[in-house]
Parts: sequence; structure tokens; C-alpha cells
Amino acid sequence: LLDWEANLPEIEKAVSLHIRALDRWNEFKTLWPDRCADFELAGSLEHTEEFLDLVDSLDHEWRELELRGMEIVSSWEDDGFAMDYWHQRIAEEPRSALDWINSEIPRYTKADELIQKLLLLDASLGGEDEIIHRVAILREYEIDDSLLEEMDEWVNTNAIRSARHRMMLETSWMDLLRKGIVDDYTTAQLSLAEFERLIADSRINRGRGGVPVDRLQGRMRKELDAWQRQGFSIEVMQDMLEEDPMTLALRISSIRE
Repeated sequence: LLDWEANLPEIEKAVSLHIRALDRWNEFKTLWPDRCADFELAGSLEHTEEFLDLVDSLDHEWRELELRGMEIVSSWEDDGFAMDYWHQRIAEEPRSALDWINSEIPRYTKADELIQKLLLLDASLGGEDEIIHRVAILREYEIDDSLLEEMDEWVNTNAIRSARHRMMLETSWMDLLRKGIVDDYTTAQLSLAEFERLIADSRINRGRGGVPVDRLQGRMRKELDAWQRQGFSIEVMQDMLEEDPMTLALRISSIRE
């Protein structure tokens, strides 16, 4: 009896450890039944050490899978996607969540490509709110194939529409060149709205035989002042504005981006 009494603290400690491990084991049996085939160790006090090693190995695998899943989630969060629901899924059960998110990577890759195409669309004549709305949908909602197909169709339709409009403007510009109303300038960097204004102002000022430089200078000067207030260095552009405003006007769109 004295020997038993002396061993009681150690036995109580082993029982406590075994019970805590058994609670975790029951969770693994529910979530990973294929990994919990060895039932002989569970509940057997004499095999407590072996049982603890088994549960610890499953815990270690759980943490590794959780870490891998979180790395993938963080990479997509860095690209601007909302991934809160993936955090929850990985925390609840990382093995199936990791398989799931890996199967979704092609969709996220496609969504990222569509976002880049949306941001490159010329919205200077309107439609900027729609583009912002669609980018938000791709970044903040769960993605499925039907959504990606609809977005892809919308992007392609608007890209074609913008290309056609630019071709019309190029035709008008070439007509002005042939008539000698304007000088030959590169218009590729102009937005559609800037291109339209350039053609309209050139037609209005055809009697003066050139592009309305003063108006362009005034508008660009305001924009440069705004950039300077934001901390950007604009000295080179200020010199260009005074010496060669039309070259700056043609480059301002790319500079703005």
C-alpha cells in the first residue's frame, strides 16, 4: 500500500496527460479517421508514452499543413484578395483546406489576370465605377467559373469597343494631318478622353493652325502642382512644360500611371 501511495502522484500525472491527449485523439478520429487506425493505445494507461508520441506526431503534421496553407493564403492576400474565409477553413481542418485551396489556384490566377486587364481598360470616357466594382467582386467574393467567364466576356467586349473608338479617333487625326490643321504627334499614350479633346480643340483652333497649347499647359501645370504637394519631384516635367509642352502632353498619361 505504501508503494502504491508513493506512486499516486506519478499515476495522476500520467492520467491527466492521457486524458488531454485522448481529447485531441477524438478530434483527429473525427477529422482524420484514416490516420487514427491504432485504437489499442488510446485509453491504455500503460502505453501513455507511446500514445502521447502518436498524438504529438498528428499535431505536428497538423501544424505543418496549417503553415503551408497560411503561406498560400498570405501570398494571395498580398495580391489584394480577401481570404478571411480561407483562414477559417485552414484553422478548422488544414489537410482538406490545403487540397481545396490548391484546386482553386487556377481560378485565382485567372482572376488576377482579369483584374490586370480591367485596370488597363481605358475608362477616361466613363465606366471607371464599373471597373472598380468588378475588381472588388473578383477580390472580395468567392470565385467560380461562371463569374470568371462573365468577367472575361465583359473585359473583351470593352477592350474591343475601346480599340474601335481609338481607330475612329486615329482616322479623324489623320484627316486633320492631311489637311495641315495639326502637326504630326504620337498619340498612342493619350487616353481616349485626351485624344477626343485634342481633336476637338484642334478643330476649334484650326484658324490659328495648331493645338491649344495654353489650355494644355494650364491643365498640366495644375496636375504637376498636385503631384508636388504629394511629395513627388517634378522639376524635369516643369522644364518640359515650358520648353516642349506638347511632348509632355503626349507622355502625361503614362507618367500619370
